Amino acid sequence: MLQCRGFALDFDKEGRLRAACRIKLATAFQKQWRRAMHWRGKMRAPAEILELQVAALKNTFLGRGQYSAFRFRW
Repeated sequence: MLQCRGFALDFDKEGRLRAACRIKLATAFQKQWRRAMHWRGKMRAPAEILELQVAALKNTFLGRGQYSAFRFRW
């Protein structure tokens, strides 16, 4: 068993995550993915921030704006 950020990673003998561990990890990720955080003066969920970042990157490639990267703090 391996500890990572307070989470116990449990592997089988082939080195894959055990089913219970995968479920727990996916559930924790989903909880964080929906949790709103402050971004540019507003409360937004990471899914919404990702959409806005993709649009900003697209506009930068098209010469219609500037891209400023967002760094998640998990």
